[in-house]
Formats: sequence, C-alpha cells, structure tokens
Amino acid sequence: MRAVFALMTKGYFVDHFPLSHRPIGLDIRSMSFYAYLVCFGLGFIIAWQLTPAIIRLALKLGAVDRPVNRKIHSRAMPRLGGIALFLGMWTPLAVLLAIDNDVTRNVIAAGWKLRLIFLGGLGMLVVGAVDDIRGLSARLKFALQLPLAIALVYAGVCFDKINVPFLGQIQLGWFGFVISVLWIVGVTNALNLIDGIDGLASGVAYLIAVSLAILSLYQGNPFLAVTMCSLAGACLGFLQCNFSPAKIFLGDSGSLFLGTTLAVSATFGSVKEQLGSSLLFSVALLGYPIADTLLSMARRALRGKPVFAGDASHIHHRLLRRGLDHSRVCLTLYLVCVTFCLWSFAIAQQDRPLILLGTVLVCVLAAASFYYLGYFNVLRSAGVSRERNEFRSVFHFSEMIKAKMGLADTREAVVDLLKATVVEFGNSGLRIQMPANSLGMRLKYEWPRENEPFTSLGKDNLRLDRYLFSDTGLEVEASIPVDPSQEELIMEKRRVFGDVCEAANHRILELMRALEHAETQQRQISPKHVPQRLSGDASRGS
Repeated sequence: MRAVFALMTKGYFVDHFPLSHRPIGLDIRSMSFYAYLVCFGLGFIIAWQLTPAIIRLALKLGAVDRPVNRKIHSRAMPRLGGIALFLGMWTPLAVLLAIDNDVTRNVIAAGWKLRLIFLGGLGMLVVGAVDDIRGLSARLKFALQLPLAIALVYAGVCFDKINVPFLGQIQLGWFGFVISVLWIVGVTNALNLIDGIDGLASGVAYLIAVSLAILSLYQGNPFLAVTMCSLAGACLGFLQCNFSPAKIFLGDSGSLFLGTTLAVSATFGSVKEQLGSSLLFSVALLGYPIADTLLSMARRALRGKPVFAGDASHIHHRLLRRGLDHSRVCLTLYLVCVTFCLWSFAIAQQDRPLILLGTVLVCVLAAASFYYLGYFNVLRSAGVSRERNEFRSVFHFSEMIKAKMGLADTREAVVDLLKATVVEFGNSGLRIQMPANSLGMRLKYEWPRENEPFTSLGKDNLRLDRYLFSDTGLEVEASIPVDPSQEELIMEKRRVFGDVCEAANHRILELMRALEHAETQQRQISPKHVPQRLSGDASRGS
C-alpha cells in the first residue's frame, strides 16, 4: 500500500499527466494531486471490503434493526455501518502520513485540526455503536453529545465571524461559541434524522464530502481536501451495500459519525478568509439535512409535541407516500443536495450574481417542494386548535400508556393496555398472539371477540398493521380505518401505537427475565444446600 502511494505521489504520473487535463488553478506537482485520488480509492476499497465483515459482526452482537413500528424495511437488518466508514476514512490517511509529499506535509502542519476531526468522529461513533447494540434513550444520547460538542468548540472548532453577501463581515464574539455548539449537535442529529431509507444519509454525506473536497482543492486547503476525499471514498464504498435494497444500515454509529465529521470539517473549511462566508457557507453546504430537521421541529411544535419526538413525516417519508420507491426518493434528494452544494460554491467564491441566482433557485425549489409534499396543508391545519389538540391528545395518551406498561405485573395487564390504546385511537380491531413461555400458556386474544366480526368496515377501508417481536414471540395486529381527510393524524396514531407495542414487548421481556431470575434463585436455595441440624436436635431431645 505504501508502494502505491509512493509511486502515485512522487512525480512519475505527474510528469506524464497532460497539462490540458489539469484542473484550472491547481498545480498538480506542488500538491501531489494523485494523493487525493489514492486516498479516495483506498477509502472506497476498504469500506466496500470491510462491510460484509461488519454485517457478520452486527448479527453476532445483536445490533439489528427490527421491522417494527414506523420502520420501512420488512426484515431485521444489521447496523454498525459506522465502523466500516470510520476505518475506510482513517486507514488511507494513516498510510498517507507515512509518505513524504506536499500533501502529507500540509496534513502534518494541520495536525491539531486533524486530531479534532478524528476525536470528534470517534466519540460519536462510540456513542452510536452503544446505541446500535444496547439501545440508548434520546435524552441519554443528547446528554453524551452535548459535552463532546462543547469540548470540540473549546478546542478550536468554532465560528468567529459570518460574511453576509451584500452586507459584509459580522464578528460573532462569544455568541460564536454558542452557535458552534448548536451547529455540531444540530448537524450530527440532522444526518441521523434523514437516515430513514436505504442509501440516503450515506449518499448525501458522499455528495457533501466531494463538494467540500473540490472547493478545498481550488482554495488551496490540501489538509481538508485529502480528508474529505478519504471520507467520500469510504461513503461510496459503503453505499455499495447500503443503497436500495440495503444489506446493512448506517445505524446511529454511522449517522452520528458522519454528522460530527462533516460538521467539524465544514467549520474548518469556512474559517479561512478566502474560502467564503464562514457560517453561511457551512449552512448552505449542509442545506438539505438542516432544512429537513428544521421542518420536522416546526411541524412538531405546531402540533403541540416535543420537537425531538419521532414521527414518520420527514421529506423522504412523504415522497414514499407519493408513490416513489426507495431508489427514486434517494436520487431525487441527491439532486436537492447537489443544488445546495452548488449554492455553497457561489457563497464561498463571493460571486454576487451567482449567490443571487442560487438564492432564487433554492427559494423556488423550497416553495415547489412545500406545495408538492403538502406542507402548506400541514401548516394550515396545525393552526386549527382542534387538530392541534388531537395530536397532543394522541401523544400524551401514548406516553401515559407506556408509563403504565412499566407498572404492569402480568401479560394480561399488558394486553388490557394495548386494548385501551386501540379503543382510544378508534381502531376497528386488535389481535394478539404469543407462544407458551414462562409467563403462561399460549396466549390468543382478539377484540372484538371471535364470535363477533373483526371489523364492521370493508377491507378497502382498512389498513392492517402487524408487529412481530422475535425475542418474546409477541405478535400484534391492528386494523385501522382509512380516512384521506385525516391522513396526518392516522399516520401519527399508527406511529405511536407502534411505540406502545414496543413498550409492551419490552415489559413482557422484563417479566420473563424477572421470573427466570426468581426461579434460578429458588433452585440455588434447594434442600441439599440447607444445613442438616437433625442430629443436634435429637441429642437435645434425648
């Protein structure tokens, strides 16, 4: 591998590379241009070849995403994709440091920045990997992300100014520290939120990394260019197994790693005066994931829900409901991402006509998307107090039921809570099955009862949702009336009912483990372990 780097970067190919094919404004000899291509290629090969091994590791560790609740996939999928991305990105850079060339010397000169990108990505990778394997609550993940972001900003990952086109430069001062912390946490979670369908988050990260690499090359920032080339290669290699139909998911390990790495890299890419507009450039570069996140937060706030609560109304969900398959949704959103990246190029170059043109195109794209995806209807209906109260009622009722699940001491009590949920949500029927286990005999429950019709509506007016949990054998089916006039509300009810089913399965699993633990302790205190005092008692009796 070192021999390949040496051959590619010490001038042999540079001497035979025609001048007519050299990029404008780029001195290939002085920057060892082929080092970038080799980093990209090695990142691609390493991530691509490692991914099958990561799949086997994820299955062995139980790091799988099960097809329940609002999941789009229909079978259990391995996660931990972030490990393949991490190794695919950093292995070529480690090899590069062993080769003496112009790029390596620039990377060494920017060693502190490289360490911050490495440590930030590694920290989020660990947090995400633990969540993939064991599961972490949203609050705990945020509690781990915040101090890491503060540490990165304190170490130098900070916006100090913003260059606003037509207005000039504005110094941020201490406010830049706050903005930088929000930036790192926000972008990290934005990549996590768009990771809802096969290949979307990894493909978007690839496009952003390529854009930042190209811009860094033309602006004379070899350190950032080679780092982003390596990341782009790793993303493209991983995408071979992640694009629809996916063989592995990014998982939180991948989405959090990509989000933090891109957030820190965009910050370093924007602090150079000649590179453009600081914060504004970075926001434009990551415009699509940021826009989707802000839309989600606004939609939830208008409906009286916590802004960090989950839902199934992201942009990619709405495109799927419009009839597009996974591949077409990804390609459509890739084009949206490219539009934002081109806009960021204009901002970075401080080309006012292009900035104005890009701003107009982005605004037109946003307005057309709002109309096509029905966001105007969402905003209009959210202003109606009745609809807002309905969404709040669904959310708070589900939270109450999940809290009661934690208090249920029998599986029959769990079944009663599931029935209470379908009755509250106006569902037409409920069927629950569970094989015999330590909690009792085989369970089969149906509401309305078996001698009553399962639903009074025709099949065309119903949708049947099914939730199957392999760890307990719990199977839940719910028939849901279809009403086009309340599509958003019905989607919300289906989503939170899936959350309730997950809580029910979790409680049943806890009850089974508690019973098994009690039986184990009982076996340990068996008669053969009880001290025999019969002889002593007999002697006292005599």
